[in-house]
Amino acid sequence: MPCCKRPRARAAPRAILRQGPEQPAIDALLAGLNLPICADPGDLAAHGVAAPTRFAHNELALDLARDPGAERAEMRRTLSRLRLPLALAMLGLVGWIAATMIETRALDAQGLAYRQNAERILRQVMIPTGPILDIRSQVAQVMDRARNASSEVESEARPLDVLRRAGAVMANHETTITRVSYQPGAGLVIDLQISDFAALDALVSDLRNAGAEARVAQSVTRENTGVEAVLAMAVTEGGPKR
Repeated sequence: MPCCKRPRARAAPRAILRQGPEQPAIDALLAGLNLPICADPGDLAAHGVAAPTRFAHNELALDLARDPGAERAEMRRTLSRLRLPLALAMLGLVGWIAATMIETRALDAQGLAYRQNAERILRQVMIPTGPILDIRSQVAQVMDRARNASSEVESEARPLDVLRRAGAVMANHETTITRVSYQPGAGLVIDLQISDFAALDALVSDLRNAGAEARVAQSVTRENTGVEAVLAMAVTEGGPKR
């Protein structure tokens, strides 16, 4: 069922200000509505209504001589003057972004080429097999191992130095040297003949006291020749300084 909305009732005016001659018909209508009629603006205050004033609603701000179309035209001219600088600025921004992207790609390509070249050199020189993950760390490890190996080689006495120390000690013992050789890892190897095992033990003890790390690699008793022995020697780091 359709419903009808009633119009919202408006509040009746507090008073009516008449300007001009009396109108009996209108006055009778207003009297029937119980609306007071004031002929002077000062009488409105008695009914709680402020007296009307001229231009109280900022009417003077309305300039009928001003053309709104002229303002729009001026704005269009201003935007037209700014069009070229804005276009140039946008073009410059686009060019800068493009140059930055090109430079970034070039740097990425250069970095990739450097890494590939470094990996190729590492394969040839330092890391022939295995994955290459962290070049800096892996190169540091290889160099550390190389330095440690070099230090071990430098700390090992030279064969002639070992022979010189051993010869100075053997000169005080009755020995016959049959062969002298050098073997990596074993050091200086001396084949000799000596009277007995007690003399051999005394010789080894004197060699150790002289700073040579001597050990009996092999010994055997021979008739009429005493004891044949093989000594392996290396100079210890704690030995006497030359």
